[in-house]
Amino acid sequence: MTNSNIQTQPEESNPFSQEDLEKKKENFKAEVRNFRSQKISKVRTINHWWNISLTVAGITLTLVTTVLGVVESETFRNLIKFGIGLSGALAIAAQSANSEFRVRKKAGEYSIVEAKVIILEHKIPYAKNETELNKLRDTYYELRLETAEIEASVNQED
Repeated sequence: MTNSNIQTQPEESNPFSQEDLEKKKENFKAEVRNFRSQKISKVRTINHWWNISLTVAGITLTLVTTVLGVVESETFRNLIKFGIGLSGALAIAAQSANSEFRVRKKAGEYSIVEAKVIILEHKIPYAKNETELNKLRDTYYELRLETAEIEASVNQED
């Protein structure tokens, strides 16, 4: 028996060349990076700052309401009553908006998705073949679905 009769089989039958695989990995990595920077990071940051803004507004307006409540001035009595009513109503509105839109929870959920996307982005260059790349792509689609579920969760009760 000669060595010419023995045929070696590749580890995996791959219809694409290594060069094609590298191009696909680069394109996929760019898509994932774009999703992270254009979508996830933005909505996480927006929700984070809304949370901070609404919390600070609620605290500040509650403080103003409290301070106006202890001021005793016959000259500005009606103005103080109006100020107490307005600042109290705005404080309650800020606190209600914060809890209704669940911005703190959503910011946390987006942070988790962002971490998963970053991990996925780092795994892409190490995909050895088309099968591994497809598994990573499936993970990416699951993360996109998870993001859509977070966005839709505004109308759902916890």
